[in-house]
Amino acid sequence: MWALRGFYISDRDRKDLFEQLQKAERLGKGKEAAFKMVSDMLDACPNEFDALLKKSRAKKSGTSPFKSHGFDRGGK
Repeated sequence: MWALRGFYISDRDRKDLFEQLQKAERLGKGKEAAFKMVSDMLDACPNEFDALLKKSRAKKSGTSPFKSHGFDRGGK
């Protein structure tokens, strides 16, 4: 067992904490890489990136990027 400021940590808990730390570090590195990739894409093709972003957000929200004029009467 290890003592940490008055708390005793078992080997099992210490191992779990270490694994959680490693997972958090890997996640952070992945986010950094994704941020760099998106930044590079935005710098290279800002207009295309904006169009794709709008399309993606419209798809997620369930709305169409095309405006409806109310002409759809439900078919036959």
